[in-house]
Amino acid sequence: MVIIPAFNEQAAIGTVIAELQEVLPGVPVLVIDDCSTDGTKELARACGAGVLPLPHRSSWATTTSSESTATASTTHAISLAS
Repeated sequence: MVIIPAFNEQAAIGTVIAELQEVLPGVPVLVIDDCSTDGTKELARACGAGVLPLPHRSSWATTTSSESTATASTTHAISLAS
């Protein structure tokens, strides 16, 4: 599974998901939406990703995801930063 933390990434999320699906076919993609207001979660769903909306803004999507990557060798984390 590929986990993508996201906050207001509508401009990029579709391309990122499409490229992941091309490079890692059959690997599930999960977008952790940090209370986006721009349509990020709707576009992610339309592109075939699962979406987990956070109940309140946590700034998780704008921090580094190196801890997540280091803790699970079978999980990849991608952080989109503006």
